[in-house]
Amino acid sequence: SASSLPGQLMAGLPGILIGTTMNIMLSVPFGLAFFPPSWEPFPVPRAIGLQMFLFSTLIGQIAMTIGSDFPCAMGMMMVENIPFMHALAETVMD
Repeated sequence: SASSLPGQLMAGLPGILIGTTMNIMLSVPFGLAFFPPSWEPFPVPRAIGLQMFLFSTLIGQIAMTIGSDFPCAMGMMMVENIPFMHALAETVMD
């Protein structure tokens, strides 16, 4: 019901704060891992890796929010894909 909406929002607030904090903290090491400093010269700023991580996490969160039956589902980027992305980038750069 509409009268319990503020209570539901307050109940979900700790999960939202924890998830947001985790994503911000993880975006720096994982985002910078996309483009190692050893790749020189690099045509774009390395901060684009942060944007890629946060955008991917946003899309994952939207998908989990819409499609999951869990009450507080969290979606994040799979960092296991970074070596695969390194292989793709090295192929393109060669």
